[in-house]
Amino acid sequence: MLAQDYVNLKKELRAVRLTQVATKVRLEAANGREEAKKLKEDLAVLAAQEKFLAEEAQQMEHQAREFERGAVNLEQLRAELTQVEEAGRRIGATVETLKGELYLFSASKRLYRYTAQVE
Repeated sequence: MLAQDYVNLKKELRAVRLTQVATKVRLEAANGREEAKKLKEDLAVLAAQEKFLAEEAQQMEHQAREFERGAVNLEQLRAELTQVEEAGRRIGATVETLKGELYLFSASKRLYRYTAQVE
């Protein structure tokens, strides 16, 4: 949505700038004072519109950069999470192996005690 809004804003800004150019040309060719006054007022309005649209475009560009930064951070967090999950799986496998070894150690210890009692 942000990308389409930005494209639309840039189109609108371009239209305002083109209208400004056309108005300046008409102002240079204006014959009467009233016509020149009207065109100068139009130019002032167009300049205000241009300033507003340019500021809005700048804000959207800033938001886009922030969004990209957030997306990069999200990808970094996903990568870290994958590493942590993998480490957790390895630790779980090691724990299971150690449980087996501990069981065997306990069994051999019991067997040793048993054979020591029997003898």
